[in-house]
Amino acid sequence: MEPVYRWVFGKIEDERNFIPQFLKNPKRFLTEDDLTKCKALGLSLFNDLEGSIERFNELKKYIGDKVYGTLGDRVAIGKLVDIEGVNGEIERLGHFTHHSAVAADYTHNFILSEKEL
Repeated sequence: MEPVYRWVFGKIEDERNFIPQFLKNPKRFLTEDDLTKCKALGLSLFNDLEGSIERFNELKKYIGDKVYGTLGDRVAIGKLVDIEGVNGEIERLGHFTHHSAVAADYTHNFILSEKEL
């Protein structure tokens, strides 16, 4: 598989980096539909570095600097292997949702890029 990109916090080992948004804050999704909840149980990844940065900047305009505490402040680059899960369809700006098949340790698959958000 080609490289993938994910927003992360300063150190790749930060426990927040590979936890789905739903598990970080389930109450946030109480009124959402089932599809949104399902996507929130996966990891947001991108197949395009520039697309990931563009989407981050869109969210920053919408929710402000709070985005750094919620989503991260760096971009990590990594690779996925088939046994780690299932990927959804590629969406706008190269975004896709990855649902883990096992309790994978993604810290071994990703490294911090030089790109700060």
